[in-house]
Amino acid sequence: MLFVPFLLESAMLLVQPYWVLTDVTYKDTKYNEWTQDIRYQVNDLLLVFSIFFKVYPLYKFIINSSQWNDSKAQRCCSILGVEANFMFGLKALMI
Repeated sequence: MLFVPFLLESAMLLVQPYWVLTDVTYKDTKYNEWTQDIRYQVNDLLLVFSIFFKVYPLYKFIINSSQWNDSKAQRCCSILGVEANFMFGLKALMI
């Protein structure tokens, strides 16, 4: 089961705008009857998600190479019974 995270991260990179979806739109109908419906192009939404997914490995690298995931943090966390992994580094950087 070690290949599952690799497959998920590889699948995230497949999200991108496609030329086949050029004229496909998404209609947002959350608004009331007095306002116009908003139409989004599906490629624009895919572009937003693809930008986020392609920057995710950079964030992961920055967090994993921070001071919160070095050997001293590993030792302190093992004393306290906490695992010093990606989520620990993310939470430590948010404080």
